[in-house]
Amino acid sequence: MVRDGDSSVILFLITMFTHLALFPPMYIYYQRGCFFELSAALFGFVASFMYHTCEDFDMIIFLSERQWHRLDNIGVLTTLGVLFVFLARFTNKTVERLWTYSVVFITIIVQQKHPWDVRLTVAPLLMFFLIPVVNHCFINRYLPYINKRNFLVGVGFLGVATLFFVKGLDDDDPYRLFHGLWHFFGGISFTFLMCTFSSSAPSKSGAKYTRDFLRSNYDSL
Repeated sequence: MVRDGDSSVILFLITMFTHLALFPPMYIYYQRGCFFELSAALFGFVASFMYHTCEDFDMIIFLSERQWHRLDNIGVLTTLGVLFVFLARFTNKTVERLWTYSVVFITIIVQQKHPWDVRLTVAPLLMFFLIPVVNHCFINRYLPYINKRNFLVGVGFLGVATLFFVKGLDDDDPYRLFHGLWHFFGGISFTFLMCTFSSSAPSKSGAKYTRDFLRSNYDSL
């Protein structure tokens, strides 16, 4: 929520700057030929940018601020869900496509039920998070080699982004800066997490069973 007296120009400048971090993940999707994922990320970007622009200037741009906000919620959940499917590295492309499309449909249905119920935001996020965990640890029972530095940096930035997201829920958020930093560090986190693997194509070459993988990576830290 924008505070009374906050400059619309400063709010918009913060909106523009913090949304710049969302472009690198979209470029990575483009580079790797993940065009549906790119479309989902682009939708999330547009919905978020339009919502905050309407909020900054207290105006309507085709849709109202509240309508863009609903689409923004869908965009965030979809973007995160698609990212988790991407990180699952399914060897069966049909299964991967089914999960990717299902993320979108599940998000729309859940958000249609109640877009402002936190439980209906957390529940699908937890389910989407479990997609790569279950696939790597319990179905395939192996993990491909990863770039440990990118993975750890990505997780670290995700933690920072989450802290700013929680802080931004406070109505006393000067110029919506904390919420904007959630976008900024979230985009950086996505970029590093997507660069955890060398390509979009999953491969069993060099893969280790989950237990051995975790032990070797823990010992090397």
